[in-house]
Amino acid sequence: MIRFARPGDRPQLMTLWQEAFGDSEADTAYYFMHRHRDENLLVYEQAGTVAGMLTMLPAVLKAGADHLPIRYVYAVATAMASRRQGISTRLLEHAHAWMKDAGMAASVLAPATPELFDFYARRGYQTTFYVNQVAVALTEDAGMPPGARVTDATVDTYARVRNQAMADSALYVQWDKEALAFVVNGEKNAGSQVLHAETPQGQAVAICQHMGEGHVRVVEMMTLGIDARQALDILHPYIKASAYTLRLPEGAWPGGARAPLGMMLPFADMPVIAGAPNYLGLIKD
Repeated sequence: MIRFARPGDRPQLMTLWQEAFGDSEADTAYYFMHRHRDENLLVYEQAGTVAGMLTMLPAVLKAGADHLPIRYVYAVATAMASRRQGISTRLLEHAHAWMKDAGMAASVLAPATPELFDFYARRGYQTTFYVNQVAVALTEDAGMPPGARVTDATVDTYARVRNQAMADSALYVQWDKEALAFVVNGEKNAGSQVLHAETPQGQAVAICQHMGEGHVRVVEMMTLGIDARQALDILHPYIKASAYTLRLPEGAWPGGARAPLGMMLPFADMPVIAGAPNYLGLIKD
């Protein structure tokens, strides 16, 4: 039986989450406390036990002047003892039917592994969102550029810069402040830096995860008035890492490797918009 989650499901859902995704008990509890809503999570119940789950996070797809309601399919999991029974497929089909009835314009997701792109393609999804992946080694510290400063980014600042930076995208998956607060505060609690860089020419926000041994992973960087390399030059004297791995909007770094990130299944005709490359970010990986 497929149904929406109930409060009494919480212990089983958290156990399944840890089994499927390998998250710690603390990280799992943080998600269920700050982001989970029973009305967004489908449960596959088998003999009174939660055998599978699928979350449909609400988001907005900005397409030119249109702001279309969509759902982001997230945390699809089947209990190890119940795998290879088609549970994920049935959950996905149920989710699609619900989204259509609810008037959603599309379903969006980010496959967790390369082979899952084929899995979702067979179910109607098309690869729609790409990123640039860049590795940069910086051994010299030239100091902060004149007039530049770096501070901790608030949720409001992060949302403002992010939305302005993506305003020209043909398709942009836009998260509300509750969703961004979950990401920003969660990253800070985990020891990451969420930074706001400012210079007389422009500004940027970035989420910087410290991976150890002088390596920083920038999982998102948004820029206004400056480019990604200029933003990194401002951030580097503050972070002082020796190696950076950056995941950036497509086209943000000349010569950056283009990699698929997300897929979309439209339930209605999408408007044809001329603009900057599509963007989906802040996925779980």
